Amino acid sequence: MRHYWFSVGLVLLTVSGIGTYYFVGNQNHLPEFQIETVQGDAKEGAAVVLSGSYYGDMRSESLEVSIKGSKYYNEKVNFRTDILHANSWFYEDLEMQQLLQDHKTFMRGKDNVNGFYRDHEMVIYADLSTSTRYTNAPKGKLQLSYLYEETGKVVRFKSIGMGHSEDIYAIEDVQRVENEMHILFRKESNQKTYEMVYVFDMKTGKQLRQVDVSSQANEVRGSEVQLTNFQNDSRSSASNTVFFVGSIGNGEDGKAFYYSYSYLTGVLSELEEPLWEGRFLVDSLQNELLYYAEIDPNVVTLSVYNTKTKERKRSYAAVTAEQLDVDEIKAAIIKSGRVYLYLLDHAGNSGAAVLDLEDGKLLFKGFAAPVNGNKLTEEEQQENLHLLNMNINQKLEN
Repeated sequence: MRHYWFSVGLVLLTVSGIGTYYFVGNQNHLPEFQIETVQGDAKEGAAVVLSGSYYGDMRSESLEVSIKGSKYYNEKVNFRTDILHANSWFYEDLEMQQLLQDHKTFMRGKDNVNGFYRDHEMVIYADLSTSTRYTNAPKGKLQLSYLYEETGKVVRFKSIGMGHSEDIYAIEDVQRVENEMHILFRKESNQKTYEMVYVFDMKTGKQLRQVDVSSQANEVRGSEVQLTNFQNDSRSSASNTVFFVGSIGNGEDGKAFYYSYSYLTGVLSELEEPLWEGRFLVDSLQNELLYYAEIDPNVVTLSVYNTKTKERKRSYAAVTAEQLDVDEIKAAIIKSGRVYLYLLDHAGNSGAAVLDLEDGKLLFKGFAAPVNGNKLTEEEQQENLHLLNMNINQKLEN
């Protein structure tokens, strides 16, 4: 019997070894790609990551391509990298990188990017006490933490009760107004969603009042309005105002309205005119400036609205597919003073362009291409490369 089990183990080990050999061999023979600079400064394209699949040898392999090269998904999969890449979206945020660099101890265990606030004096963090952001209130008591940056003093308040047992909460914004802390929640109750602001005393952690923002919108319109807030590109910075888009109805019968809510007054105000009319667009609220890009396969048009002065600059800049010498502009992302465009050239190859957000000036253009190899091999590799998505992965400068 011992000899039998020894034989079985030997067979399994052999099969495993052969499988590993072919797997590693396949990985070693996968072609390398990188985003090659065609125009502009390569540093401006450093944050661009194109992702998709490479098809070859009867199978496909997921990969990411940047100006540094390519990374195949299977090359990154092991226990250690799974741990390191958990919540990678959190660590890709520049403000979170800065907080981790400045206050490593305070940041331990804090990973809700919408729960942070920072000004010249302190850092505030608010979160629900369970492992999930969406949770039933009795299991999701609110926790508050303050860090006074000059002294390093930390103050904590735990288990602050929230609402009724059937309500579900998610934190969307945290702001400090003098000695009060205002937290914007998206609440789900009876299969409906509401925007609510809860106000707490900074010294005691006790709840002072709450404001039903959604009800104010309903009263203005005389019907139920579904509110969605604009996330500020600077998620942890101080801002006395938050902006919402409100919708009534669906499809062609749907209507959109735009609102500003003041943490100082607790009043929701409807903007006098729509921020935009186009449907295919992306937006970015950067402090008091709300930028938006209307996207068409042949042109991207940039506009900006100053939320303080109410001044609007429509179509202050535009870039066309013809100017970029590409076949199509597929998508756009506005982030940190830049507009990132996902492109397809006339041969169907994927690439990216980077524009200055202030004036639309082209700063970088590049396309994914094979690294090394003869011309025939490169053509075959290019045909097998299918990149479908673009992400922006920024790093904090030392």
